[in-house]
Amino acid sequence: MGFKFNFFLTVFPEVLPYLKNTLWIAIAAYVLSFILSIIVSVCRALNVKGLYKFFEVYISFFRSTPLVTQLFFIYLGLPQILPIISEVSEMTILIVVMALNQTAFMSEIIRGAFLSIPKGQYDAAKSIGMTTNESLRHIIIPQVIRIALPGMINSVISLIKGTSMGYTIGVLEMMTASRLYSARTFRQIEVYTALLLIYWAIVLIITKTQSRLENRLNRGYV
Repeated sequence: MGFKFNFFLTVFPEVLPYLKNTLWIAIAAYVLSFILSIIVSVCRALNVKGLYKFFEVYISFFRSTPLVTQLFFIYLGLPQILPIISEVSEMTILIVVMALNQTAFMSEIIRGAFLSIPKGQYDAAKSIGMTTNESLRHIIIPQVIRIALPGMINSVISLIKGTSMGYTIGVLEMMTASRLYSARTFRQIEVYTALLLIYWAIVLIITKTQSRLENRLNRGYV
């Protein structure tokens, strides 16, 4: 059949309108996972009794099992014992599952960044009269952000790519739109080539933004 360049160009107007759904899912999942990661990281750092072991098991579970399996378990399995879940929209379930999955990775990134700060810096801040909040705001947090930035950006990239799992439960995003268009036209090579290029372009933009942020944050440490 060959590669039809003219048809290839028609794929973009068919798929790009669903980019907003892809980005919305990724952003919502990221915000939720960031909040959860802070909670998990703080509880583990402070060794909160009862929660430390729970979060340890949680992180192990979500880091060790495939995202698509977690999605099917919550979307198809849990409604059999919790029927109310069947009333939740597919997009909401996808966002929640992606957030739970990414929290397991992101919390370790944040915790690692905190642990990398020498304890002497906390003591030095205290010795010059800084409160805990002041030392965190002016000394610790800026360094944590700089250290954790590459991992946090990788989390954004993972979530954007993870939205493609939405097609398995009928969420209308770029992957689903591409599958529908390829099924309707019987042209897979052009459709999926265009889809790959769109994802690639998004990641290149994010990576470029990451480099600029890193350069800006590293200026005071050169």
